[in-house]
Amino acid sequence: MIWDGVTPPFVKDSTLFLPSCFYAFTGEALDEKIPLLRATDALNKQVLRVLRFLGDDKTQYVYTSVGCEQEFFLLNRDLFMKRPDLVLTGRTLLGTSPVKGQQMEDHYFATVTYRVHEFFDDLKRRCWSMGVPIENAHHEVAPGQFEVSPIFQRSSVALDTNMLLLTLITETARDHNMAALFHEKPYAGVNGSGKHNNWSIDTSEGVNLFKPGKTPDEHV
Repeated sequence: MIWDGVTPPFVKDSTLFLPSCFYAFTGEALDEKIPLLRATDALNKQVLRVLRFLGDDKTQYVYTSVGCEQEFFLLNRDLFMKRPDLVLTGRTLLGTSPVKGQQMEDHYFATVTYRVHEFFDDLKRRCWSMGVPIENAHHEVAPGQFEVSPIFQRSSVALDTNMLLLTLITETARDHNMAALFHEKPYAGVNGSGKHNNWSIDTSEGVNLFKPGKTPDEHV
């Protein structure tokens, strides 16, 4: 095990957490972070080759950045506890379709209720206090579905903070007598939840290589 020095440590519930990488004595990866770091290193080498070929002699390195938009469903905790399928699997395994579902997708444009607004305010405070840079929160298309969007971070950092975000959403929902569902398809007939994996390649000079120019000649 080795501490990933790129990802900042954090304190939660009086415990210091050090984001780490796990590997065997033979060099084999024992987690999913090491393959990401190795892939990022390989991409850095190849992108630098392309930039040098294009005449860029200033860039020293490149890295990938990600903004993992997180979708989830919120429901009343008292009702959640009455459904063993939701409690055990995070999704419904039986039941009938609701009278009103996602037909008009009007939930996406609706005003956030006071109760959910309080939940979001509390969640944002907790996230920012632990270094999780949540930028905005809003409805999603399906009834009872919501999404929070972070500020872009280096990929390895963004993945760690996303895992922490899942915990903070779960705990904040519980404190507001709600339950959060992250299953990719918790209900039949409506949108599922996931992560919008928006990513880009940035240079040491602060240039986003995926940002198009303002003229056709700059769109390369």
